[in-house]
Formats: sequence, structure tokens, C-alpha cells
Amino acid sequence: MTSLSRDQIERFWRDGVLTVEDAVSSKLLSAMREQFAAWVEESRQHEAAYGETLDGRPRFDLEPGHGPDAPALRRVNAPADVSAR
Repeated sequence: MTSLSRDQIERFWRDGVLTVEDAVSSKLLSAMREQFAAWVEESRQHEAAYGETLDGRPRFDLEPGHGPDAPALRRVNAPADVSAR
């Protein structure tokens, strides 16, 4: 990815958010979606937050109402630590 343009930087400071088109390749995005789908599938086996990060927080955080028939994986803390992609 190239550096941000002056216009993008100004938009960020003005709006507080910036959307960058094609910041992630379609191949990488597909791999990320596959990995997340695998984590959602794995989460079906759990009833509460599980896994552990280096600082002791749960790796996988589940929404209230999460269950095997309606998985609701809310957050994956430090996903780069547990994904080879």
C-alpha cells in the first residue's frame, strides 16, 4: 500500500475517519474471511469467552445469547497471534 495523500490526511483530521479503497487485496480478504468463519465454527463449542492472550485476556469473546445454533463471536483479541494468514 502506498502512503496516504495529503487530501486523505486532511479528510481524516476533518471527519475523524478514513476509508481507503483496496487497502487489502481480494486474496487476503478472502483468506481473512475463511479464518474468521473457522473461528465462528469453533466458537459453537463454547458457552463463555475462551482462549488466552499473552496478557491473560480471553482470546475469543462471545455475545450474550451465543450458542451452537446461533454463534455470536463478538471479538477476537490479537488475531495475528493465532492465525498464520
